[in-house]
Formats: sequence, C-alpha cells, structure tokens
Amino acid sequence: MVTLTIEYLRNHGRNVNPNEVLEDIDEILKKYEIKAIDVGKPKDGLIDVLDFLKKRGMKIAILTNTNREVIEAILEKYKVDSFFDIVVTRNETKVLKPNPKGLLLISESLNVPTHKIVFIGDSIIDMQTAVNAKAHAWGFVGGVSSDNDLREAGAELVIRNLKEIKTIFDDC
Repeated sequence: MVTLTIEYLRNHGRNVNPNEVLEDIDEILKKYEIKAIDVGKPKDGLIDVLDFLKKRGMKIAILTNTNREVIEAILEKYKVDSFFDIVVTRNETKVLKPNPKGLLLISESLNVPTHKIVFIGDSIIDMQTAVNAKAHAWGFVGGVSSDNDLREAGAELVIRNLKEIKTIFDDC
C-alpha cells in the first residue's frame, strides 16, 4: 500500500522520499496505538504461561505491527518486558506481517531455525506470517479471528485458553 501511495504521488508530480512517507505513516498510527494502551489488558493466564516457558528455558519473542515505543510502554505497564528475549516491531523491519522478515530476524537473532519456532497469534495475518517463514503456526481464539479462520490461514493447532500452552509443553 505504501508503494502504491508513493507511486501515485510521484505520478502526480510530487517528489517523495519513501522513508519520510513511512515515518509519517508510523506517526499517524502511533497516535491511535497510544490511545489503546489504557484500554487493553493482558489475556488471562499470560504471565503464568510466560513464567512457565522461561523456567523451561524457552526463548520468547514478540513480532508486532505496532510501533516500538508503544509496545515497550505496554510491556512495561504490565511488567512483562523481562520475559522477552527480543521484540521486533514495524520500526525495525519497515514491512508489516504477513511479510516474514520480522520472524526471520527473530530466528537469526535467537539462533533458532524457523522450522523450530512456534508462532502463536490471534489473526489470519499471524498465521500467514508463520507459514511464510516456514514456522509452526498456532492460532489463539480470543483475538480478532475465529477458529475456522485461523485454521484456513494455516494454523496447525488452535488454542482457546493460554493455559493450554503449559499443558502442551508440559508433555514435551
């Protein structure tokens, strides 16, 4: 979409810098994302699951289309920032999910091949990202997409409660 916008502006006599366009878009989105900080809250069981996974030696990452400053504020607000080994946002990748660039960056940074990554997400775009990166796609019903939507987008497994993650990894 950004490419089309830049092309349109150039075709209409505007000389635009793609990086400046991306920065402008990021600032606009950030204004709305900041408002969401006070509205959202962690899903039930999230901290318990993160603690469980960390104690098992698992590497935990976030890949988000959200702005870096906003996601850091959210993680600090709920005191969960210490659980994550890496957080990758649209600011680092300059592309959005379902482009696999962010997940590939996580794979490289954590020295974990993508085929060993379990990518848990609540949207069709998340499942497409995992599939595009050749990672395991696990859907979480509780966000924006239904069980069926997640499965059709490539989810190998769909969970309804975050505590299910403990059960699954407890059996490993």
